[in-house]
Amino acid sequence: MLSAQLPQGLLAAVPVVLDQTFNILHMKISLDALQVLDAIERHGSFTAAAALHRVPSALSHAVAKFESDLGLALFIREGRRATLTPAGRTLLDDDRDLLRAADELERRVQRIATGWEAELRIVIATMVCLCRMHRYALW
Repeated sequence: MLSAQLPQGLLAAVPVVLDQTFNILHMKISLDALQVLDAIERHGSFTAAAALHRVPSALSHAVAKFESDLGLALFIREGRRATLTPAGRTLLDDDRDLLRAADELERRVQRIATGWEAELRIVIATMVCLCRMHRYALW
């Protein structure tokens, strides 16, 4: 049915596109999970990480699901304290780069949507002879 709707040249590309879409939809890492991981590590516990406006049990459930999806432990739980495992620490280090990039992307899109230019260009209209500039150099 799909082949009847597509031109012949595009038919060869369809499996790749469908495969890429499938993989994106089934990623085990989400920005939400990364935000939870970051907040728990910053605050040192699931309770203190309620700064995300979620109850500690919801955060605990989110982390348990994330750990289950990844098939590894991210935290060592000692009473109310949560310490990252080596795998959790590695994930968190890259996690913060992704969160910063997502935040910057969100801000850039908002600026563009509200009419702000994403790029500033400065043009110098006159040429200055570099040979005369040596007089003004401070060296």
